[in-house]
This record gives sequence, structure tokens and C-alpha cells, in this order.
Amino acid sequence: MLILDLDETLMHASMHGLPRAADFRIGPYGALKRPHVAEFIEYCLEHYTLAVWTSSSDTYAQCAVEALFPAAARLAFLWARDHCAMELRMDGLEVAWIKNLQQVEQLGYGLDRVIAVDDSPEKYCYQPENLLPCKAFYGDSQDRELLDLTHYLERVKSAGDLRRLELARWKEQLGRGAAIRPG
Repeated sequence: MLILDLDETLMHASMHGLPRAADFRIGPYGALKRPHVAEFIEYCLEHYTLAVWTSSSDTYAQCAVEALFPAAARLAFLWARDHCAMELRMDGLEVAWIKNLQQVEQLGYGLDRVIAVDDSPEKYCYQPENLLPCKAFYGDSQDRELLDLTHYLERVKSAGDLRRLELARWKEQLGRGAAIRPG
């Protein structure tokens, strides 16, 4: 299973101006699709059980998914903020929305076969070994992160326990061309 985040992973949205014309709107937000997002999603739908988990509102998430995913796309789930745990950060002022993968496990997905792609590592503080971190996207039209992620996901799709791959070091592994062994 592959779980994708929305904001700053697949897209960037803002009420205060964007570096170029918006690709779509979600209420008052102008939104930009990350370069290569359509090809990335197409690849993921073909090779993985795919889900979306965002810390945004449910309405926002539904609008974003409608704009990003093909009409016939089947997601295992679309979860929003109501599936996140709210925790106060150390300063007691900021809130962190935590995505606890035990909820995914309760659906019958073994965590040894789950990868979460997100630009915010703190959201997976309970299961960091399942996080495939990506660089945050804020509108750079030359961004190639999703192309690199596609190449990496292609290499690991038949690996055994995905938590043993040191997903946090995926760019180093991709750059070295290191072999990923099944099992």
C-alpha cells in the first residue's frame, strides 16, 4: 500500500498568491499541481494499492483529489484531519496532526507493506520506518521529485519488508543504483 499526502507533496495551495497561474481552485485557495503529478499517480495506481491521507479538512481533501486523480481512480481510502491525532508541540502553542499507521493496520494492511509519502516527517513520528520523505513543493515548475519517487518506487515494489529499506535514505539509494532485494 502506498499512502500519499496532498499539500506540498502532490500540490501547493495558497490564498496569498502563487508563482504562476493556479491549475485549479479549492474555495479561496489557488492550487498548483506538482510537475509530473499525473504520470506519478498513474504509475502508483497501476502498481500499488493507493490511498490519500491529509491533515486538511475533508471537504478540501475531496476537492483536491477530484482535481488531481483520474475520475475512475480507486483509492483504498481518502482520510483527512478527522483521522489524525492532534498533539501539542513542545512549545505548547503549535498543533501537530499525527498520522498513526495503526489505523491502516486495523484495515488489514500489514505495516511491512505500507509506504507513506509525505513532506512532513513529524506526522509519522510513530512509524518513521514507513515514511518515504519528499521535498516540500511550493510551486517550482522545474521540480523533479515525483519522477525520482517513481523510479525509486519501481525499484522497491517487490521488496519484502519495506520498513527495512531505510526509506529516509531513498535519494542516496537511488543515486547509487543500489540493488533492492526482494524478501
